[in-house]
Amino acid sequence: MLTAAALAGLGFFTIAAPAAAASRGPTTRPLAAVAQRHTAARRHAAGQRRPAIRGRAAAVAGAQAMARALAAAEIQAAAEIQVAAQMRATVEARAAAALRTAAGVRTPAGVRTAAGGRTKVRRRAPARHPAARALSWTLSIPAIGVHAPVIRLGGRPDGKIAVPTFAQVWDAGWYRYGAIPGGQGNALLLGHVDTYQGPAVFYNLYALRPGDIVDVTLGRGDTKRFEVHWVEEVLKTKFPARSILSSTDGHQLWLVTCGGQFDYVTRSYLSNIIVYTTLVQPPKPHTSRHQSKHHR
Repeated sequence: MLTAAALAGLGFFTIAAPAAAASRGPTTRPLAAVAQRHTAARRHAAGQRRPAIRGRAAAVAGAQAMARALAAAEIQAAAEIQVAAQMRATVEARAAAALRTAAGVRTPAGVRTAAGGRTKVRRRAPARHPAARALSWTLSIPAIGVHAPVIRLGGRPDGKIAVPTFAQVWDAGWYRYGAIPGGQGNALLLGHVDTYQGPAVFYNLYALRPGDIVDVTLGRGDTKRFEVHWVEEVLKTKFPARSILSSTDGHQLWLVTCGGQFDYVTRSYLSNIIVYTTLVQPPKPHTSRHQSKHHR
């Protein structure tokens, strides 16, 4: 039996393999071209989408950062409002207690009992605060309008000074381990500059100038007069404790308060305002006409 290959070899017909291969060529080439064009189109579209995706990602990251910053600011503001409210409540309570004390009624220290339709108050002995005690002294600084009582401050002899409380923002505090104003040595008076409610006794201390006068009355008309030499702002980390608290042969008075930049984290000023004064001739006591005639 003769096969197709054998018959072809005898010359009956020829096998058209090249023609078949040629017929398949034009069919496969267009499909490859379409695939290439499709791949190129997809790459082009992907390249156009990348910047848009990156821009959206950057916008989302920026919005998230802004949201975190706003949340932190709201938390800080809420904390400051809470602290201010607590400070205000404390100051108002102490002011009310001071008014009641001035009126002769010490409600917080007494026990109310009703008898015969009238209210009686059983008073207790006032508690003594070891850090601040009232003195019969007054401080007068005419240049900045200060006329304040002086209290005695506690603390330790090594320079750990107790400051006036927020109920005593209009008092000047005398450091009891220093010299008595007018005596030999360094005397120190401290006061607050302000509170959340507003200015305090030494609010304008920075405005003093050389030559201004400071008077300290120690009771019974004994007034010691001092003259301002200089005013400086010093960081609290560089407070000149040795100069202010050490012994000296002079008669010096230092006035100190807070100042400079305010730190909202520690809720305190970073510097001190320091005024250096020295004793001058005290003012002569006033002599009335009646006294002068009597002595004549």
